[in-house]
Amino acid sequence: MPALPAAWEQQLTARRDAALHALSEAAATGDYLARIERGVESRRERLLELELLLGLESPAEFQAQRLALQLKQLRERFRGAATISADTAGERLVAWCAQPGVADAGDRQRCERIFTAAGKTGGRESGKGKGAHATR
Repeated sequence: MPALPAAWEQQLTARRDAALHALSEAAATGDYLARIERGVESRRERLLELELLLGLESPAEFQAQRLALQLKQLRERFRGAATISADTAGERLVAWCAQPGVADAGDRQRCERIFTAAGKTGGRESGKGKGAHATR
């Protein structure tokens, strides 16, 4: 595997270090678990954003959330605030990976599809292309 860009490596190292700290110090464990619990919905929304960005299908059980996200992005575009920033798919994927959390089997399958699609584009999709407007 090729080396990660330094900024990506730093994000992933910070997540690993925080997890190790939570495992080694009882006081940090509760805080880390609370961060994981608070991040469940944001991690799922980030997966939806990545699926939209890359033009991938979302699982049927997330179609309502996907539609809500598309509407939110559309409203924010009309207001002049960009929900989809200039971040590449790779940068967004690393941010998702760096966020504390646990991926269930369904999320892991979605991640595999996202990794594959991001690898095909070199992680360069930026939200300005077809994936940002897909209605799947």
